[in-house]
Amino acid sequence: MNREMEYSQNIRDALIAIREACNMTQQQFADELNISRSIIGMIETGRRRVSMDVIKALY
Repeated sequence: MNREMEYSQNIRDALIAIREACNMTQQQFADELNISRSIIGMIETGRRRVSMDVIKALY
């Protein structure tokens, strides 16, 4: 696995862990981040990379 893929996996795992620690559904998490639930689903399944906009929304 190359570094870029490894970083992407780590960020994806962290995003899932944050959502689960907050006891939120994908929809609730998406609403808090002001993005669509489908984007959260695609990120969590690896079909989409986490964008800087999503990372910024976490702060």
